Amino acid sequence: MLVAYDLSTMAPSATTSTSDGAEDLRMDALAEVAGMSKYHFSRLFKDAVGVPPYRYVVQQRVEAARGLLLRTDLSVTQIALRAGFSSQSHLSTAFREHAGASPGELREMR
Repeated sequence: MLVAYDLSTMAPSATTSTSDGAEDLRMDALAEVAGMSKYHFSRLFKDAVGVPPYRYVVQQRVEAARGLLLRTDLSVTQIALRAGFSSQSHLSTAFREHAGASPGELREMR
């Protein structure tokens, strides 16, 4: 039996917002939005998008932080929270991994 899924809707489901604006990254919540089991969602998401759901969301958050670092004078802590990170430390670790530099280093380059 072949079952088809609309994989174009999977990436947006990874960033479903909760009522307070925070990102809900629990795999069961993401899978529920997509209408499938956690395992099936994770596997199909990775097949469709190329990275696991959590990594995709972190990449999106790093890109949001990058834009804020380049366009605003907000503190790195404020940017971390606005981009959906739990702390400046979490942003710095993810930013260095994805962008190859720290948030402060990027800001100094502008």
